[in-house]
Order: sequence, then C-alpha cells, then structure tokens
Amino acid sequence: MRKALGLLVLVFLTSLCAFGKEKTLTWDSTPQQLAIDPSKKQAWFNSDNAQLFYDQAPNLIGSTMGRCRGFDQPINSQPTITVHACGAQLDAKGQPVPPQPDGSPTREMVNFPGLDDYVVIHIVKWKDLVAGSQTQEVDKQNWYVYNSRKDWDDTGFATNNRIFGQKKFYLLYVHFNRNSGALYNIRYSVKVASKISAYLDHLVQLGQLAGIGTSGGAAASSVTDVWNAHEFEVDYVPSDLTLTPTILPQAPSGKSVDLSAKTFDNEGKYHTDFSIGVPITKINELSYASNSNTLVPASVNKQSLFALFDFYPKAFDIKTSAWSQYPHVVAGVAMDNKPLQKALLGIGYGPIVAHFYAGLLLHTYQLPKGVGCGTIPSVSQTNGVPISNRTCPEFSFGLNVAVGAIADTLKNGTSSKSQ
Repeated sequence: MRKALGLLVLVFLTSLCAFGKEKTLTWDSTPQQLAIDPSKKQAWFNSDNAQLFYDQAPNLIGSTMGRCRGFDQPINSQPTITVHACGAQLDAKGQPVPPQPDGSPTREMVNFPGLDDYVVIHIVKWKDLVAGSQTQEVDKQNWYVYNSRKDWDDTGFATNNRIFGQKKFYLLYVHFNRNSGALYNIRYSVKVASKISAYLDHLVQLGQLAGIGTSGGAAASSVTDVWNAHEFEVDYVPSDLTLTPTILPQAPSGKSVDLSAKTFDNEGKYHTDFSIGVPITKINELSYASNSNTLVPASVNKQSLFALFDFYPKAFDIKTSAWSQYPHVVAGVAMDNKPLQKALLGIGYGPIVAHFYAGLLLHTYQLPKGVGCGTIPSVSQTNGVPISNRTCPEFSFGLNVAVGAIADTLKNGTSSKSQ
C-alpha cells in the first residue's frame, strides 16, 4: 500500500513538468563586417584558434551588439526596447532625450549583459578557400557562454555550457577569414527540448532505489571577419538548447552545410532537492574518491540509508558537486521495511570534499514496559511483559549523498551484504 501511494505521488509530481515537449527556433542572418582594428583583434582573440579571451568578451559585445538596453529607434512610430550601442537615447514616446550638460547620456547606462542575461558566443575560423570551391571548410570553432555574475569565471565561460533557467538568451557569432569568393548567409537552429526538473529527477531515482517502479575558382577575392547577433525566446524551462549552425551559400550552385551542433543546459537553481543520508559512526566508514575529489561511504547498507528531502534557504545549483556556502535543512525517513520507525530532522553542510548532515533521529523501538531508551532489556524484563512502541531521540551524523551516486554504488556491488 505504501509503495502504491508513493508511486501515485511520484507520477503526480512528474506530470507537473512539461516533459518531452520540443520546439525548434530558427534565425537566418546575413553576416556583417566586424569593424575592429587589428590591435583590438589581437588583444581580444586568438583568431587562429577561434578563441575569445574571457576578460575581453564585454569589449566584443560592446562593439557588436552594444552594452546598453533601453529604447532604441522607433519601428512603425513605436520605440522598441532593445540591446543597442550606447549613445543617443529615446524616451517611451520615441522622442530624443537631451544629454546632460557635460554631454553624457541622461538616463542611459551600461547595463547589458545583466545578471539574468546569457550570451552564447560562437567563434569560427574558416580555412582558406580551396581553388575551384565555393564553400569554405571550418578550421577551428569554439562555443562560449558569457554572463556578468561575479562567480562567472573563465571556466564557466568556456566549459560550463550552462544557462540558469532563463526564458531568453542571446546568440552572438564571429566568423574569421570569410572569403568573398564563398559568400554565405547563416542559419542557426535551436531545438528547445523540455526536460524533467533536476530535483524531480532525483526523486524518481530515489523512488527507484526504494523499489518503486517507473518507466568555383578562387579568383581575386578578399577575406573579412564578420558577425551578427540575435535574441531567442525560450518556451520551456528547464530545457536543453541544441544550437546547429547551417551555412547557406549565396552562390546558386552552393550546397548548405551543417556545422557541429552544441547543447546548452538551461536549468535554474532550486530551493529543494532529494538525496540519500548515509549514517557514519567511524572514520573507517569513509573512503576518498580521487576521481571526484570527494569523501564517499566505504560501503553501503541499503537498510541503514535515509531518504532525505533537502531545503536550501538560498537557491542552489543542485546539479553541481560544489559547496553550498549556507547550511540547508534535511528531513527524511529510513529506507528499510519500516520507514516511519526512523525519522530524521537535521542540517546539511560541508566543504567541497564532502556534504555532511547532522541532526535529531526519532527512533521507534519495541520495548517492554519500564525499559527506558538506550537500555538493552534483560531476559527477565521481557518475559511476560507487554511490548509497546517507544520513540527515542538520538543523534545521527553522516554523509548527504546524491541519489545517483548511491544507485551506482549499489549497481557496482560495493554495498553491504545486508542490503
């Protein structure tokens, strides 16, 4: 009965997500010339390797998209709020706003990208055009994600591939060594695939662990560097965003060519999660995993585990193994055959190498009348004496571990024989 109820709850929670939906967005653009002088190009890029330096990304954005967001030139007599080059500004009626006496903009300031703005940057270096061909081949290409948050560093810029739960993002591309003998337009297709929230995915894994089932010639030509940018609206969050660039040659005989696609994880931070509590009583019950630089349980006894609900007062990226700066609340029950006999309420916290929990364990025992908590009854105390349930407060300490890690441990056969 308990498992059936758990399954119903699990199905209900999972159905809350717009899981399995997909939508494809497309943007066709004509590249514009990248008008920067050679000294800036050398300072901002390693153009031979299609690399953009992290600390120079704001300069590139400012020279292309612009660093100001506000009222731009009117369209059909209506001013539009866009990202644009900083300078002359308009009010909500489309009228020019006079500058201050010193000539600086009145209300406009450098405000893009903001904390919630993510700019996906695609850098491509083309090979030299082959004689007789009308299409260039890719030499090097790199993808980046830029955000202005203080904790966004070079690693996040170049390798994270993360957008934290936003309904829109910006795409900026820069192509080096584009040959005038192989002119093209470019299409970026974005497949937006909705997915289950990370904390619900952890709940599904927790349920499974507990036993709940779920189911031409190169004639005289020139080369230029080009760019363009676009804002995409996203319908589904969380989602995976797969960007596929397609080259559309302007020559009638040219064939379209898909470049390598890139997938970005668009999921925000959460206040809630589900995890596993592994009680630890001795230091030798801990083991160091060098591949993940973390402490893990040396062995796992499934009967001693706790199914935990985690609440983070400050939203946290639950998809990372990084250290939360603030303690969080944990609550749960045992994963044995009588889960309600062990209820846990505590605090989770820990450095990068381990996440610990500590708290109050309410342990229900069957004890003879007159026997107190923490006492082992003698034979004489159990003969002919009625047995009753008694809830005893205890202290519990252990590791707060991701559900997937425990599931992998059990699959790999490193669990205790008593599971």
